[in-house]
Amino acid sequence: MSFTMVVKDEASKIETTRLEDISELSAIIRIAGNINNNINVTIENNAVARRVFKLFKEIYGITPSITVRNKKLGKGLTYILNINTMVKDVLEDLSIIDNNKYLSIPIIIVLVIIVFLLRRKKKWKKHLKLY
Repeated sequence: MSFTMVVKDEASKIETTRLEDISELSAIIRIAGNINNNINVTIENNAVARRVFKLFKEIYGITPSITVRNKKLGKGLTYILNINTMVKDVLEDLSIIDNNKYLSIPIIIVLVIIVFLLRRKKKWKKHLKLY
């Protein structure tokens, strides 16, 4: 298992606060999301896909539909989570849009992610020694 897979798997299992959950979901949608009249989030890691599903369910009470596909080169799976209800409300709450205009990343999200990573730095050090 690659270092990236180990970190993603471990990070997806960490208990977080509501603010950290919202920041994490916003960052994932910005990085892996495709936004039209719905939100499609494409993820290659099973643990992260489960985490995103759980975040949508816990924060917004939305159950995303999930499509599982084989990757183009045949190695592994790709998970596509689709949200087609409350799209505008979710995007506004996550500070991705405001009055139908895309927003730059709010500084609070950057700060929360940095704090999140620093708090868990000790846990990840043990994995760094393996590589």
